[in-house]
This record gives sequence, C-alpha cells and structure tokens, in this order.
Amino acid sequence: MKTLLYLVPLFMCGTAVREDLGGRMFTFPRQSADSYVRLHPQQEKVFYALTTCFRFFADHLPQDMFSLSCPRFDNGFLLYPHVDKAGLLVGNNMVYFNGMKAELNEWNSLCATWESGTGLVQVWLNGKASVRKSLHAGGSLPSPIIILGQEQDTYGGGFDAAQSNVGMFTDVHMWDYVLSSDEIYTYMQSGHFSPGNALNWDRMDYSRYGSVVLENLLTHNSRMASHNHHVPEPTENSHQNSTRHMVDP
Repeated sequence: MKTLLYLVPLFMCGTAVREDLGGRMFTFPRQSADSYVRLHPQQEKVFYALTTCFRFFADHLPQDMFSLSCPRFDNGFLLYPHVDKAGLLVGNNMVYFNGMKAELNEWNSLCATWESGTGLVQVWLNGKASVRKSLHAGGSLPSPIIILGQEQDTYGGGFDAAQSNVGMFTDVHMWDYVLSSDEIYTYMQSGHFSPGNALNWDRMDYSRYGSVVLENLLTHNSRMASHNHHVPEPTENSHQNSTRHMVDP
C-alpha cells in the first residue's frame, strides 16, 4: 500500500523519468484534454533539420500526432495522418501528401523529414514514400516542446479533447538531420537502424500525465517485428495562435 501511495503522486504530476522503452507502448485509452506524454530531447538546441519516425495504432483517423511546438510556432512540426493522405505542418504552414494510406486497427510506421536550407519535406508511411514538397525554408525550430497524445495550440499547452489521440504509440525516434531513404526504409522494416540522437526510444526521457498507460507492446501483425534491432548510436562526428496555413503543392 505504501508503494501505491508513493507511485500515484509521481504519475499525476508527470515527473520526468529516463527509461528503456523497448518492447513497450504508450496507450491513450480515451479522449481527454489532460492525458499526454511529453518527450524531452536529449539536448537543448535549435533544429535546422529533423527526421521523426514512430509507429501508431488507431481505430479512427485523422488524428494529430507528434506535436512539436516552439515559442514562435504552435505547430512547429506536426504530423496529421488521414486514412488516405497525410498532413504535415512545419512553422504553422501545412501541406497534404495524397495517396498515403494508413490502416485502421493495424500498426502503421510513419516517418517525416524536414530540412531548413531548401524547406524540403517528405513523408513515409508503411514503406511508401511521398513526393517532396517545401515548408519553412530558411527557418528554424528552437527550444521545442514535444507532445504525444495532444495537439499544442499554445507553446506547451492549449489542449482540446476533440484533438486528442485515442490509440497506441511505440518506437518513437527523432534525429537532428535528414535520414537517407535507405535508413528510413530500414526503420519501416524493423531492421537494424541507428536510434535517434534527439529522441531515442531505448533511452527516453519523458513525463506522463493523466490516463496514459505504459504497457507491453502488442505485436499481432506482420508490420511489427522484434524491436531490439538497433545498431550502436553514431558518434557526434558521424553526421556532420494556432492557425494552419495551407501551402500550395
């Protein structure tokens, strides 16, 4: 009983922990405005490029996923998958990628890339690559707050139950550079890949709030192979008010 009384306050206040989440998943069982997971990047920095990859399981779409907010941009980087297309916002501007099909009640693997110099963005879904488009060219993403389970309508907050996630997330990684097509495809196939140097699922710093459940991974479809396929992390020298504005393709 003493252990229970000790753990509950930690859960409710969202105390940050570091944990190997291999073989685990976050489950968001219901819509709410107070259930979410904050992911803490491994270092404070300004991002001029990034790749993020994760796997999700949902019974309805569209849903806002992977909400990265900055002081100047509520939607600094936000993925918004539909059943037959994917939306991506960078710097509060959005494009759609048509023909990107997600499966309901199945694990889906989703990656997105952005690079400031050209503004080029691309989405990968279940091994299929989108065309490349452009967003936030010449821009940056400083001091990000990264949230799973909610869309940030203000920097670190402004949650709305109608925009919350219901489903599961696993294998979340983020890099501060654009992964090659081969590296992304390897992630999609659950092969050997270098874990994220900004967010690493196997060494994740996170805070959990509300009714989010951390539980063992359900792997009952063919897209989910064993999670423990990462190669050692690369060294640092190995890689040198929430308005959505549509950008024409």
